[in-house]
Amino acid sequence: MHSHDRTPSAAQVRALLSEQMPDLAALPLRRVGQAGTDNALFRLGPRLVLRFPRLPHAADQLTRMTALLPGLAAALPLPVPVPLRLGRPGAGYPFPWMVTAWLPGHPAPPRLSDPAVALALAEMIRRLHARPAPAGTIRREGDEPALRLSALEAFIPKVVEADPARLLSLLHRLRPLPPHAGPLVLSHGDLHPLNLLMRRGRLVAVIDWGNLCLGDPAMDLLPAFMAFDGPARAAFLRVMNPAPDALERARAVALSKVVHGLPYYRSSNPSFHAILLATLGRLWPD
Repeated sequence: MHSHDRTPSAAQVRALLSEQMPDLAALPLRRVGQAGTDNALFRLGPRLVLRFPRLPHAADQLTRMTALLPGLAAALPLPVPVPLRLGRPGAGYPFPWMVTAWLPGHPAPPRLSDPAVALALAEMIRRLHARPAPAGTIRREGDEPALRLSALEAFIPKVVEADPARLLSLLHRLRPLPPHAGPLVLSHGDLHPLNLLMRRGRLVAVIDWGNLCLGDPAMDLLPAFMAFDGPARAAFLRVMNPAPDALERARAVALSKVVHGLPYYRSSNPSFHAILLATLGRLWPD
């Protein structure tokens, strides 16, 4: 997927298990799709999943997740992938890796219109934002949308899926946004459909907490642009009740993801490209 991708082979995974966790080494092993962008997943037996970072920044996230998620999980209304064990580099694979419980379900589709799903996610976010930040939580101060937009103009011509003049007009409209000046909250930071697990039409888990941080609450408004349509979007925004500037900061982050991601994932990750394409259609102000 990436030119510098370090996804391990099944043989490397077997070698790592044999060396570091021999009690798990005989369990059936299979690769799980290619939907995610930063981590490769392997199902191990019926109850476990192995998470292998593809890139250095994803490897840096594992230590934070191991420290923060176990204490947070009990306070949240939906399951999260709590780390069970942390593996070391080895067998030619350069990063730490993680064992978690397998959470049954499938990634959400690019378009979600059921208000019940939106309300379940809004309650998850509300509970998360109300939690005190554990020691060691990374702080991301409030000017992230401005930082994302500052160099975006050069990438717009690569987005063949949209009218570049229209994208440029939206960029110019959003660029003067002031940074977040209010309190920082615990934030998932990457709430898009691939990180929402569904089962029988219900939201059953929220996964991939590698971006967990103390930051701008607007980062968790991303589902309004990256996941929800119609009545689901209306229900989500009604519960979240964001200030207009917070919603615009979320729009700015979604715009950045679209402009950078559509060309990058056009061929390498069709699942995420489809999500970004749906997001593109939601970016325009009403």
